[in-house]
Amino acid sequence: MQKRFLKISGLVLFGLLVSFFVFRGFILTKILTVISHQAKESYQLDITYKKAGFNGFTTVYIRGLNVLSETGDTIVKSDSILVSPRLLPMLIGKKRLRGIAIYNTDIHLNSNLLLHLLHRHSTTRDTSSVTNYAQILNSLQNKFFAFSPKWVTIRNSGFIYKHDTIVSLVHLANFNYQKNVFLGDVTTSDNRNKKYCLIKGILDRSERNLTAMICHTDTSLVQLPYINPRWQAFIGFDTLRFSVSFKKENANLLNISGEASASNLAIKYYRIGPDLVVTKNGSIGFTFHVGDRYIELDSASTVNINKFSFSPYLRYEKYKDRKLTFSFIREEFEAQDLFESLPAGLFSNFDGIQTKGKLAYHLNATLNFDDPDNVLFDSKLENMGFVIKKYGATDFRMMNGSFTHRVYDKDRYIKSIIVGPENPDFVSLQDISPYLKYSILTSEDGDFFYHRGFNENAF
Repeated sequence: MQKRFLKISGLVLFGLLVSFFVFRGFILTKILTVISHQAKESYQLDITYKKAGFNGFTTVYIRGLNVLSETGDTIVKSDSILVSPRLLPMLIGKKRLRGIAIYNTDIHLNSNLLLHLLHRHSTTRDTSSVTNYAQILNSLQNKFFAFSPKWVTIRNSGFIYKHDTIVSLVHLANFNYQKNVFLGDVTTSDNRNKKYCLIKGILDRSERNLTAMICHTDTSLVQLPYINPRWQAFIGFDTLRFSVSFKKENANLLNISGEASASNLAIKYYRIGPDLVVTKNGSIGFTFHVGDRYIELDSASTVNINKFSFSPYLRYEKYKDRKLTFSFIREEFEAQDLFESLPAGLFSNFDGIQTKGKLAYHLNATLNFDDPDNVLFDSKLENMGFVIKKYGATDFRMMNGSFTHRVYDKDRYIKSIIVGPENPDFVSLQDISPYLKYSILTSEDGDFFYHRGFNENAF
């Protein structure tokens, strides 16, 4: 009986393979027609190609592929794409890839087209069911790892994004992924800068793990494109590392753990300050718990900034109300470690400060977005023998006497004002009308002399 079953199964499988080989050209044409029709119906995209066929038994090639928007703009222009599906999953109707090769392919997007595609995608989604965060994220990570091919080859291909007159490009000269390891040469550019970098890492589909590293190939920082011409800002780094793994506990609980780090992370933006802000070493080790209606950052997660570290807790939930909870407790620590760990350029007044003793800090905050009157904000800094031995770049004791205040409008110097009796317009505090003092206190912070730095009622 068993031999007969195996014989029948073998004949059926053989018949399927023969049928596929005989009709595969017709099947390919049918599949491409269905894909073109769906793209037209859902996103108003026109897909055309010069030639499609088979290399070997199952590998499909498409040459001269073009994808156009409804306005006639080119979204995808490709010389050649090869797709190698996995045969057995394909025979039972599952979409699984063995490998993919992309040659001389560019993807073009602009801000208007991107908004249009996102809008069309949102209108085609089924929003009738209640949102379950764990199921959504688990479905996304399952699709990502299931559809990830065993090998990938990319040559001379890139992504181009245009916003008004800003053109940003991420170009892959060479990219290879095989036996769970990937390596690629990347060029990023925009209207003002062009940078070269290297991307490498591990994608383990069976372990549900992704590890990646981006680093420069010369002595300059890797710079993110688009940021500078769009917002006149700068974000760069020497090396960026990231790893993440997924573990499904049950249908309503997904754990996401990993770590991220950056060396010489540099940021410059006028709203932060006039100087380049540099964090020599920064990292975070994180564990997220994603439930049916909540996302939680475990308090065992650790943030490190140079020599200083702390463990935050964060939870967003959406049951009856939308609620955000944030807290972290840092038991006693050396105060000098904190000051030496401040990013260079951010608190320049403290440069060179020397302290002794310890501090402790705790913060508990809860915000109910649907009931903002019930806000909890509890912040406390404890002095545990903290003493300033030497002031840094700014001697804050100067406020006890006369000093010169320099006035700036953004980066433009306006004038200098002497604050002290030497100024003929100077009025000492005791000579100011008490009504003016109380008016300012009332309008700015009526509890100024009674709280510990934060007015909880105002929050």
